[in-house]
Amino acid sequence: MKKDMPFKVKKKELNNRFFNVFENNRLAFGFTEKEFSLKDLGEYFNKFSVIQLKQIHSNIILYSDQIKPGTSGDGIILNHRDHLGLIKTADCIPLTFWDQNYQMGGIVHIGWRGLYQRIETRLLQILSNTQTKKENLWFHIGPAIEQNCYPVGSEIHALFNNHSFRDQAFSRNSKGQLHLDLKKALTQSLFDSGVAPQRIIDSRICNFCEQNRFPSFRRDGQSKKRIYNFLLLK
Repeated sequence: MKKDMPFKVKKKELNNRFFNVFENNRLAFGFTEKEFSLKDLGEYFNKFSVIQLKQIHSNIILYSDQIKPGTSGDGIILNHRDHLGLIKTADCIPLTFWDQNYQMGGIVHIGWRGLYQRIETRLLQILSNTQTKKENLWFHIGPAIEQNCYPVGSEIHALFNNHSFRDQAFSRNSKGQLHLDLKKALTQSLFDSGVAPQRIIDSRICNFCEQNRFPSFRRDGQSKKRIYNFLLLK
């Protein structure tokens, strides 16, 4: 991957199950499909330690050396190499990010509650206190529920009165029902914060629609199946 070129996530098979990954000698990131387990992921990345959080739909973002078993939060910034940051999703957005020199990176879990609490601007605020320049960051939006599949109530719409992206993110269908576009809300917020559009790559995958590939909480109900989203600095 050249520093000035977009990247391509490729589908791979392991133990007759599938996952999607971009990988070079400094970085790996991607997401799993149905039936791909955490054990499978550990088999592929068997030399690396897994860092994960107890996800609570917050705006809490932590450096990996702050995270212990059971630590709560929704964003991981890796400050050690050879650690795999892991976020589980079943409709929410997995946002992976890294700088073009592969010196830092991480992964964030973002649903409507995270957007309401401005977790994406919290991330940029934290990174602004490092040597990482905003213009050198890449962002990737993994599989998440998309606008047409995500009806919401008026009470959620009202919560976003003071968010700059509200008019772009909410719409009504032909029956007058409100829908929320999580991806558009996130990208617009990043744009408003000074991130260049070409630096944000959308997987363009709706996990709700892709029933044979991905779990969905809204579609499947109280299933324990999740998409494992990961980023590794080697």
